[in-house]
Amino acid sequence: MRSLIYVSSALVLVAGTAWADGAHPFDNSDPTEALTILEAPTRSCESRSGVCLIAGARSTSAAESQPVAAASPKKTPQMIQRFARAQPKGAWSVEVDAVLKRAAVAGNALFILFDTEDPQAVENHEYTAMYQTSIRAGRTLAARLTFHPDEGFRAGHNYKLRVVQLLGGKEVMLAEVEMGLL
Repeated sequence: MRSLIYVSSALVLVAGTAWADGAHPFDNSDPTEALTILEAPTRSCESRSGVCLIAGARSTSAAESQPVAAASPKKTPQMIQRFARAQPKGAWSVEVDAVLKRAAVAGNALFILFDTEDPQAVENHEYTAMYQTSIRAGRTLAARLTFHPDEGFRAGHNYKLRVVQLLGGKEVMLAEVEMGLL
């Protein structure tokens, strides 16, 4: 029993030493944070209800948009904004400026990313990543998302981003956009 206590103490000491340099795992000031809510949009969206995507760091650049077939023949094809990264193993950083489909309520919101290579992913709620954060009430939202390859994001894949709130036991869609990573 005594050796178990010593082992536990050693583990706590090692963990405490790792945080001594200020790199606490819950520190939100880290610029590589997966999701950061921004104070204001960096540019305004052209439509009354839409989402604009721009490169969020020097390590990411916007690439030529690529058309995707429309769900119905009467609709025009959707243009997918694509993003490339400067370093082969680096992360992608994308800023999202949205005019929301519905006004957000102050409180928690979910940013859910689905890999569109699996057509059933959205329907089955099989997401690549999900982030939760607090947002302000209103019709606009600005955020920076960082996608790391070691967290499941892959070059050559398109991802659907949904921003939702859970209100009254229902998932309320605030914004949705598809993007590609190169």
